[in-house]
Amino acid sequence: MDGDHGYASHVRFAAAPDRRGRVEAALLQGAGAATVAVFAYVTANRLPFMRETYWAPIAAVVVLYRDDVATRRAGVDRFFGTAIGCVVGWIGATYWHQNVLIYGLSVLTAVSLCDLLGLENASRLCAVAVTVITIIPRAEPAYLVAFYRFVEVSYGVACALAYTTLVSLVRHRCMDYSDGSCLRRRIDPEGGSASARGPSGDTLPLRP
Repeated sequence: MDGDHGYASHVRFAAAPDRRGRVEAALLQGAGAATVAVFAYVTANRLPFMRETYWAPIAAVVVLYRDDVATRRAGVDRFFGTAIGCVVGWIGATYWHQNVLIYGLSVLTAVSLCDLLGLENASRLCAVAVTVITIIPRAEPAYLVAFYRFVEVSYGVACALAYTTLVSLVRHRCMDYSDGSCLRRRIDPEGGSASARGPSGDTLPLRP
């Protein structure tokens, strides 16, 4: 019994740091999403060519992942899906006139086109763009609605990509300093021995 109690205590103490790590990762991801969303929304409102600025933070949050590679992939899917959806939605909205068959044909065309181009993950985003452009009534011409939607979504994607790129660079730099691999190598121009300069500025000799 004492052995079982000791084992359970060990497991409990070992699991505590893991839970803290998950909580910290979740909070960091939430803080990143909030930062990107606020930045995209505030800056989009200052740009004269943005009409419905809320699409910028929506697009930024949709493509944002912890991993910068996953964010880039999602950003590419979002970009091409929106581009195709805006073109098809523009054509569909031109002949819409409350005809549900036109809307259905537009979604069919957009999703099929994405699938044929090997952009399966972009097909859903493409259908969203077609739906928003086609069936929501607006005073502007369809081509302007499609253009502004593409610009707003692309700006949000760009904000998310810029954020993850910056965070990745900072993370790698911090990891380099923590393991000592950030020492800057300095070579004597006259052919002397190599040296390295640490974060404190001390010059350290390096083996050839």
